[in-house]
Amino acid sequence: MQVQVVENRADIVGTIREITPHKELANQYTVTFDVETVQPVLGMTNLMTWAKGLSIDVTVGADEVAKRALARGQKITLRVKQAGPRAVVAVPMPKDKP
Repeated sequence: MQVQVVENRADIVGTIREITPHKELANQYTVTFDVETVQPVLGMTNLMTWAKGLSIDVTVGADEVAKRALARGQKITLRVKQAGPRAVVAVPMPKDKP
């Protein structure tokens, strides 16, 4: 059974709890993230409102982890999309965002 997900984005703010290599995807990391706030992205559906106050796993590319020097305990903003029922994936932030 395939599940179709609408195009969506949200900015989530929170603290990195843990970063580990993804168990199945090369050049990807699983970032366990304590979500404090969820903000909509203009013009996009926000499917992430459920995550506020929770600890979630986000798949983040190795290049993004290195570029932003992501580390445990760091408070950051991630732009994410809900890619499936249990899949949250980080997408590149526009250059005008931190």
